[in-house]
Parts: sequence; structure tokens; C-alpha cells
Amino acid sequence: MWNIGVEGKVFCFTGKFTYVKSDCEMFVLQHGGDVKSGFNQAVTHLVVGDYDSNAFGRAISSKEEKARKFNEKGGNVEIINEKDIEQMIG
Repeated sequence: MWNIGVEGKVFCFTGKFTYVKSDCEMFVLQHGGDVKSGFNQAVTHLVVGDYDSNAFGRAISSKEEKARKFNEKGGNVEIINEKDIEQMIG
């Protein structure tokens, strides 16, 4: 499915996706990666789908906000979007 190595990486998904998010989560797990439902310091990749700012009253999701703040303090979370994932699908 993806042409990237996910082994040893920790993914967190946020927002709505045009594909089934649980399929991507299962792929990560089956190929040696891990999936977290919430953002924490163990997350290496935050995958951001569409976010309805009108529905939640904020510009970005709380997971993305936490990841950005973590990176500002020296963290190293790769924040990617659905289009980035689509390019990785083989």
C-alpha cells in the first residue's frame, strides 16, 4: 500500500480522510509501526486529513496544535497531510 517504511514509526491520524482511516492504521500496524489515537511525544508522524474549522471553532485540530507546539520546543514530529499519504501509496 505505502512505499515508505513504517517499521518503528508511530503514527497519529487526525481529521477526515477520503479513504478509510482505519485501513491506513491497520497497514501501519501490520508493517511494524504503531498507531496512537491521541498525540503524545512518542508520535513520529501526524497525518492530517480535512478539518472542519467551522464545526470545531478552531483553525487546526487539537492534535495538530499539540504537535506544532511540541516541534516549537525542539520536538521532531513530521506533520504530513492526506495528499502526502496518497503520494506514498503504491
